[in-house]
Amino acid sequence: MLIASDGLIIELKLIYLMLHVQITAYIIACYILVLKSKKLLLENYSNGNVNYYNWLITLITLIAIEIVVSTFKNIFLLNDLDVQYELAMTITGLSAMLFICWLVIKALKTPELYGRVDSKQLLVKQLIAGSPSKANLAMTDKKSIETLSRLKSYMKTEAPYLESSLSIYDLSQQLNVPSKELSVLINHNLNQHFFDFVNEYRIKKAIEILADASKNDLTILEILYEVGFNSKSSFNTAFKKYTKLTPTQYRRQYTK
Repeated sequence: MLIASDGLIIELKLIYLMLHVQITAYIIACYILVLKSKKLLLENYSNGNVNYYNWLITLITLIAIEIVVSTFKNIFLLNDLDVQYELAMTITGLSAMLFICWLVIKALKTPELYGRVDSKQLLVKQLIAGSPSKANLAMTDKKSIETLSRLKSYMKTEAPYLESSLSIYDLSQQLNVPSKELSVLINHNLNQHFFDFVNEYRIKKAIEILADASKNDLTILEILYEVGFNSKSSFNTAFKKYTKLTPTQYRRQYTK
């Protein structure tokens, strides 16, 4: 009977071990996929919701912590460490309750947390690696310089950045340049994500409006929509990145 009991315990330990190895592999895979999707968003879209991916990373991290606590709980259980097991059970229960509360509050406060990225798209480093001639991607290439010059001129004269849903594919169609080539030019040659590249023009336009005395009656919300942003948090984050001030602080300082 003792042998059977020992055999059962060994079997349970092996099951728990395989289960936790599998869960760990899933968590790592989730991190990799979310980080890749976030980078694809930055490289190809001008107004994607980066907060969505930051929220997902936080979510996965909290789940990973919960799994670690649960792992110790199972170790204590299988080794007859009753005091430690009860403590781990208490911590697991409390952390699970706090996690659920956080999840509900986050969902209620920010229901727009959603981002779309085409999973079939390639990262710029993958495009470069797959290029038959990496030399053609260098800034010294005449065609690249001409395309970049045309791109910057088009951004200033036609202001495509005012379209909130602008993507690198949309811009490539307007310029009649292959989207892969345009993506490499911006993300690799300019060393700037498409997201930041477009938002820089939007912020400059917003600064012009804030500095225009005839437009003092416009609210910050009206300005952010006018220059192509679709959320106040994204606008404030981008504006502060370029000016070190919030839009309200900038307007107040400029008025003074």
